[in-house]
Amino acid sequence: MARAAHNAEWAVPEGRIGELIRMQRRRAAVANIRTNWMLAALIVTILAGIAFFVGGPLWKRMADGEHQTLNTQLEATTAQINDLDEVRKAIAADLARMLTYSPQLVHSRVEAPLTGSIVDGQTILLFGGEPQWSSMNGLRVTKDGVRKISDIIRSTDGGATFSAVPSGVKGALVGSIVVGRTILLFGDRGVITRSTDGGATFSAVPSGVEGLLKGSIVDGQTILLFGGEHSPPELELLNMQFVKALKPPDDFATITRSTDGGATFSAVQSGVKGELTGSIVNGQTILLFGQGGAITRSTDGGATFSAVPSGVIRDLTGSIVNGQTILLFGDGGAVTRSTDGGATFSVVPSRVEEDLMGSIVDGQTILLFGGEYSWLDELNLNIGSINGTSDFSGPSDATVIRSTDGGATFSAVPSGVKGALVGSIVDGQTILLFGDHGALTRSTDGGATFSTVPSGVVELLRGSIVDGQTILLFGDNGVITRSTDGGATFSAVPSGVKERLQSGFVNGQTILLFGDFGAITRSDDGGATFFAVPSGVDRKLTGSVVAGQTILLMNDQKIFRLSNDLSAQLTRLALRQGEEGDKVLLKFLDANLPDHIRTWTRLREGPRNALLDVQSRRTVLAGLSNEIRAKLQRIESAPALFQRDRLREEFSQFMATCRSGAVASDGAGSDPLTLACLEGWKAQVSSDNGTWWQALANQVPPGILLLFLLATLSGLYRYSLRMAGFHHSRADALELLAQRLPKEQIDQLTSLADALAADKVEFGKDNSPADQAVEMFKAVMTRTSS
Repeated sequence: MARAAHNAEWAVPEGRIGELIRMQRRRAAVANIRTNWMLAALIVTILAGIAFFVGGPLWKRMADGEHQTLNTQLEATTAQINDLDEVRKAIAADLARMLTYSPQLVHSRVEAPLTGSIVDGQTILLFGGEPQWSSMNGLRVTKDGVRKISDIIRSTDGGATFSAVPSGVKGALVGSIVVGRTILLFGDRGVITRSTDGGATFSAVPSGVEGLLKGSIVDGQTILLFGGEHSPPELELLNMQFVKALKPPDDFATITRSTDGGATFSAVQSGVKGELTGSIVNGQTILLFGQGGAITRSTDGGATFSAVPSGVIRDLTGSIVNGQTILLFGDGGAVTRSTDGGATFSVVPSRVEEDLMGSIVDGQTILLFGGEYSWLDELNLNIGSINGTSDFSGPSDATVIRSTDGGATFSAVPSGVKGALVGSIVDGQTILLFGDHGALTRSTDGGATFSTVPSGVVELLRGSIVDGQTILLFGDNGVITRSTDGGATFSAVPSGVKERLQSGFVNGQTILLFGDFGAITRSDDGGATFFAVPSGVDRKLTGSVVAGQTILLMNDQKIFRLSNDLSAQLTRLALRQGEEGDKVLLKFLDANLPDHIRTWTRLREGPRNALLDVQSRRTVLAGLSNEIRAKLQRIESAPALFQRDRLREEFSQFMATCRSGAVASDGAGSDPLTLACLEGWKAQVSSDNGTWWQALANQVPPGILLLFLLATLSGLYRYSLRMAGFHHSRADALELLAQRLPKEQIDQLTSLADALAADKVEFGKDNSPADQAVEMFKAVMTRTSS
């Protein structure tokens, strides 16, 4: 009906009159909207007045703002409890980061050193054994008794578990060859064992030799193994000084050869004595070199060998090959060179007597470096020179020699540092050499000149990690030094360990360094800071294996595995909100972690203490929250009782403060001090309650404002209502005019319109709605009769 009436009002004829009608209807609609807003404002004002004059005093009497205060406190306490969940989440994230690459002991069931490894996906093969001889700082110590069986263990689950594999041989296995599923292991006293099923089983292969096999050359089905018994320098004590003297090798070098992929081997005469440590292969030509300047050569793929005079008597430890030119170098500054593919060699004067330990080649430019590195330096003994008994009271100058003609001639380059240089880093024309006693020297012109770079450490630097302009060097006594400008400057970084660091692992910003006696130090910020990680192992490391994200570290008795298993377990935990989540995380720390990690100082003083702090704070906040809820419940259920209890508590506090612990003289509390305090309490209560005129002064101004608003809104409401009726009546008159009615009907409608006009309806104070209806009826009847 309402919609039909509305449509009828707006259904007007076309033309000028229709436009006027629409305009009047629109004005009437606007007036109606304004009327509704005025009515809503009147209702809101009346409700606000009732709430202020009635509800305000009632609420003040009931709780006096305590309810709102307690709600505010409860919200703040709840927010703090929720914040504790976020704190615990951060603790769990930090703990998960710490547990990445966490060490866990793997039972290997071996008691001999494991030194070698082979990795093929999830299959890991570790091998080693107890050698017939061992060396300590260069001294050879022969072990008596029967050799132990060689050790081989195998894992098919990425190193999580291992099982022993019988080797079939005795002695230490030190080298390996892998061709498809065929694996060949070799080592001490000529032992060779072979597997054709990927390491599941092994069988011994007679080598035909008795010497140590250390090196290998593979060419299709032809395999060449070589080595020999090393004769280290003898150590003699003369005049309370240690003297190092050379001892010629006694035994011939060892070579054995197979032409059927390692199924069988036969010995090959080497023609030289001592140990062969290096090889150079060029087609069918094979060159082997090693101890005492020994060089032997084969031109038939290793079937036969013949000795080649080197012109030097010191051990050859390194080689450089450039076409037919071969350069061999080693101890005591020995350098020998061949220009015919190794057929003949001639000595190249190096003009140094120190050991040459490394090389850098850039076209025709060759840089050799080293120095006098004492193999008894760590024992702090005085070492005499090779030719005499000069006291080794301190390190000599480090050795750097350079050739710009492919090794034909060399000239010394001042290094600026002392001790032995054992490692290098090359980046274009920039060369960094490092070594003993924290020695660090740098060249920016391809090795033509060097300048000292303070390293910040004094120990032997053994290894390096390079990532762009960031360089990390590490070595003995846990020393680490770091550069962020490509080696121009270095600063020491505390490692948290004191043991020798020997190797490292890098994964993004995470760096792990491993050392003796199970030492592990870790950085999560690219080497800027390090902290020690407990490994649970207290013996010297003998090897390491990196298989994807899994790292295995080995010593002579144990294997421990660095993996993300514990971190993954923590990530899978369902940590609920509240105290239940705290208990789950604490249980994980106490029950799921190995002892050496659970007692880790960094973990105990970090995440665990932080979690205990969260628990204690949560307990305090939960108690406070329960107390607030209890008060709110009392206010809502019994406000008068709550008001009385609060008044009693305030009275007790006031009297205790006023009396300051005094006791009534007569024991009845009627001493002057108590009476004075009671009078003060009465005055305070009276002041808080106020007088009637104070209450009136507080209530009258808002009342006047409220009446003013009601009068104003009422006038606006009446005006808007009359304007709506005015415009609707004009629109109705225009519609009737558009109908072209007869004069008699027009006169009758004019009388009715005049009688029903909005301005005839009065809203005076004496006019009730019934009176207005009667007056309107009288007016209509009068106009009609006339």
